[in-house]
Amino acid sequence: MKLLSKLSKKTAHERVWYCLLPLISLFARLVILIVPFKYLSRLIGNSAIEDEHHVTNTESSNKALAVSIGETVRHVSHYMLWESSCLTQALMTKCLLLYYKIPHTIHFGVRLSEEASPKINAHAWVVANNEVITGKKNYKKYKILSSFVAPIES
Repeated sequence: MKLLSKLSKKTAHERVWYCLLPLISLFARLVILIVPFKYLSRLIGNSAIEDEHHVTNTESSNKALAVSIGETVRHVSHYMLWESSCLTQALMTKCLLLYYKIPHTIHFGVRLSEEASPKINAHAWVVANNEVITGKKNYKKYKILSSFVAPIES
């Protein structure tokens, strides 16, 4: 019931996202499990070397839309019956950002865990208009290994 009351307060396009994102999430999760990363990376975008966590600025209306997309993706991800990892969320976000032709970059980073026996942790996050859209939690602790800029056509 809480979800239904929240949905009634959302805009029309956000309600559509709530219907589509579970399907996109399932598809993204299956792709992550089945397709090797070297092939998946070709679908994600053009490889780019970036020293900073940003892409070209877009219109302010697109920034608000991108932030709204990120919030919706994070919210929907909590209700999935399958694991909705940072990579799954990044792919979900990418689908909507591409639809709205909002320039963005997906970053992949790694860091050593802070446990007694160190392990390598990986993380993915999406940046649009100098704003981290998804994967914001602790992203600054990760060293960027690769970045993929979305090819946006006018």
